[in-house]
Amino acid sequence: MFSENHDLVNVYSNPGGLVLADARVLHAAYKNQTDEIRNLLLVWHQRPETIPEYWEDEVPTARRNRDPDATYEGSRIPGEFLDSAV
Repeated sequence: MFSENHDLVNVYSNPGGLVLADARVLHAAYKNQTDEIRNLLLVWHQRPETIPEYWEDEVPTARRNRDPDATYEGSRIPGEFLDSAV
């Protein structure tokens, strides 16, 4: 499925290596083709819905007008922010 994307980028790491990425990036992994167990530690960090102090550009309207008391259910399903052209 993802391998059909022409913008695909392979990110290689050594055993014991660390890869940090934004969870909004469409990502996948190749199937383990060895008899060795491949361990994975997956950690999610969710930043508070605030505007960082270092932000210098115009604040997007959706962010500026958001309800500060709203809560949103998490999902692993790509939503409206996934670029359909990818």
